[in-house]
Amino acid sequence: MKNVFINRCIAFEEYFRLILSIFIFILDIGFISATYYQYKGVNISKNNIKKEKKSISKIVFNLVLILLISYIESVAFSSHINGMFNTSFSFYTTAIAHRAGAEMAPENTLAAIEEASNAKADYAEIDVQETKDGELIVLHDSNFKRTTGVDKNVWDVNYNEVKTYDAGSFYYYGKGYYDEKFVGEKIPTLKEMIKYSKGKVKLLIEIKLNGHEKGDVVKKVVQLIKENNFENQCIVASMDKTILQK
Repeated sequence: MKNVFINRCIAFEEYFRLILSIFIFILDIGFISATYYQYKGVNISKNNIKKEKKSISKIVFNLVLILLISYIESVAFSSHINGMFNTSFSFYTTAIAHRAGAEMAPENTLAAIEEASNAKADYAEIDVQETKDGELIVLHDSNFKRTTGVDKNVWDVNYNEVKTYDAGSFYYYGKGYYDEKFVGEKIPTLKEMIKYSKGKVKLLIEIKLNGHEKGDVVKKVVQLIKENNFENQCIVASMDKTILQK
């Protein structure tokens, strides 16, 4: 919320600078026009135009004003341009590795976390579900087939069986071809993922409920985060608003 507020304040400041620079530019044009007519000895009023003696002092005064206004206008405009293109000032960009880094390694695995860390990602997004026996594992789909070749649902399998699955031999997502170095990569538990990520990359933990949960998954996730002193290194997310309201 704090970052959102800061971003909005900065955006307002940038718009204000742009409007100010436009206003000063118009004012500058007015002074230049007035100085030109004074130099020509022409007095322009609402009703008539008449010749009069040139006033050197007025011309000099107007020239000084023009220079001063031009300087202010250039500062305001350049500040606006710098604000637009200096991303470190105007925007807070966060790099998040999808499914822990699925473009570079098997999704939602420790290998993917390693790749996300090497790529200097700010966060690695992971998906959390509960197995039949209540273990929290890191898995996106409700079925293991796409990532391991095993056609079983997550709520039908105990964790002891999940540990035998190979999540590396079916990796084609990022490179488009099989990579031997990932053979044997396991599906990690949330606890393993948190411990491995410490000091490497922050986690964006998405809780995925499938309707077959045996316990309070949200409570278990929060408990794991607290037990590992990971509160300041993660964000908990979900597509279900009721989960985030707990």
